[in-house]
Amino acid sequence: NDSSQPPMEVTLEVEPIEVAMAAGQLATDAIDNRAKSSTAVKGDESSAFNQEEGQLIAGRIVGVVMRWTELESLLIEQVKKTSWVLKYGEEASFGLIKEEFEEDGNDSQFKERLKNDPLLRMCRAECLYALFLRTIEMPSMAKMNQIPADGSSGVDFLDAERMEVLFPDGFE
Repeated sequence: NDSSQPPMEVTLEVEPIEVAMAAGQLATDAIDNRAKSSTAVKGDESSAFNQEEGQLIAGRIVGVVMRWTELESLLIEQVKKTSWVLKYGEEASFGLIKEEFEEDGNDSQFKERLKNDPLLRMCRAECLYALFLRTIEMPSMAKMNQIPADGSSGVDFLDAERMEVLFPDGFE
């Protein structure tokens, strides 16, 4: 984490509120960029997020960032349990690299690859988001007898193979 970037991980020097604020700003910036790109394309003006959608997305981004370490550990654990993923070198489809499964994996090598590989980042983000929805948001909403503001009832953006690896006990 270079000093020009806001803190995205709670450490001895970084309080949870600082991470939440940085994640909130990241979410706001992403939503603003989406709004600008939506209005820039003729005929695409209606794809900009409304206020409720923006708040839902921002809350989910903050939720994922605040549970990043927990979600990453769960992602690695689920992939590690599925022998075919490593056997056939498919860890990148989960946003992971082989070194993450090694005891003495090179953290800087991984971070550099993640920084320079947008597909790897996207796959990791999708998997972490799916894990957040299925293991944190959906159970919390069910306890309160509510459904999410977007009316979603599941994770419908991952292919069946990734769903089976991440949620081996079922995903319906």
